Amino acid sequence: MREPNLKALTMFSAAAAHLNFRLAAKSLHLTQGAVAQQVRQLEADLGVKLFHRLARGLALTPRGEQYYAAIKQALSLIEEATLQVMTADNNVTVSVTPSMAAKWLVPRISQFEEQYPEIDLHVVASETRADFQSDGVDVAIRYGCPPFEKSLHVEHLASIHLLAVCSEQYAHQHNIGHPANPGAAYRVYDPETFVIHRLIQDSHGHWDDWFKAMKLQPARRVLVFNQTALAIDAAINNRGIALVPALLVREHLDKGDLVCLWDFPVTDGNGYYLVYPQRNNAPGSAVMAVQQWLREALYDTR
Repeated sequence: MREPNLKALTMFSAAAAHLNFRLAAKSLHLTQGAVAQQVRQLEADLGVKLFHRLARGLALTPRGEQYYAAIKQALSLIEEATLQVMTADNNVTVSVTPSMAAKWLVPRISQFEEQYPEIDLHVVASETRADFQSDGVDVAIRYGCPPFEKSLHVEHLASIHLLAVCSEQYAHQHNIGHPANPGAAYRVYDPETFVIHRLIQDSHGHWDDWFKAMKLQPARRVLVFNQTALAIDAAINNRGIALVPALLVREHLDKGDLVCLWDFPVTDGNGYYLVYPQRNNAPGSAVMAVQQWLREALYDTR
């Protein structure tokens, strides 16, 4: 007996599904003669009659029905395995907030691509939490405080450390923490200094918490944005002083876009967390690689 090839099995399966060579050929974008010939050759190779040829179509023989059930299942497994190899294993979707995407992830995308050229990274930047069921997200970085949903694996990546930052031009113009020596750090030592200046705040309300901690009256001049990235950009453009996570302004501090006036560790449990669904089976190798890269990259910039 000659071993049947995959092409012949595919044509046999299509003919068995449609019970008609013409319709099978149409579904496979082939000619009717090509399908009929392959099925005849398959029957000859197996030494088994698989179809009854009727005036208006085909009918499976008992052994043909048995063979079709097994081949249909086998072809389905082959298709599923092929799709996993071609798509699922090298496509990973990461969900982060828009500010995290703009100020932390995007500047590091080239590093990821150099390290994992075979992985296609898809970034979903949204304030809405990923539900992992309907949006195709594989892993997310969430800003917040436990507890999270019980269905999720939750891993603490970094605590929140806030920095009061502004542009060097703004600090110089307003004589804020002006260093005595060129190249020295800009620092504010009296918290009341911030009361009289234009402050920039995002939706997290960090300045409100800071004033409570310092037991001071809130400043009156506050420019409010709904996203941290916008507050950071406003500070870069000399609009005032922003109180934002250090993680999101490291690049701007290193480049000199901003100077740091004050640092304020947060101890209420808020932080950045790696979250992904708890499943019985282990995630694919690409997903695991992205998870590890996120851990390492966040650790390096804490």
